[in-house]
Amino acid sequence: MIQWKVYPIDPADFGWDALPDLKETAARIAGLHAERVMGGYESQDAMSNPVNDFLVGYLDALKLAVACGCDGDMTEATRVFWLPMENDFGYAFVWQQGSKGETFIVSPEPLPWLDEHVHGLE
Repeated sequence: MIQWKVYPIDPADFGWDALPDLKETAARIAGLHAERVMGGYESQDAMSNPVNDFLVGYLDALKLAVACGCDGDMTEATRVFWLPMENDFGYAFVWQQGSKGETFIVSPEPLPWLDEHVHGLE
């Protein structure tokens, strides 16, 4: 299970359109997985469900963010960004809520440069 880190920070007003949303990312993951299966890189017996894993990861990240003060009233659709990991890339999530305007970044890896901008978690 992923150990998510939550960063509620001041509003991010620009750049949202450069990031894919959940639906776009899930569709891309499904397409890449289908290519691997059809190409014989994954056997039918050992097939995982990377789209399900991705969506469960999002729900887990959202639950943790709610526990850290997110109210779920999002003004921006949840977006996805990628971080380099050992031998792979890991996804992280970002959204902005309307009531307080905070941007929530939820990452599987620490993002220490955001620590000084975090609200309410000290």
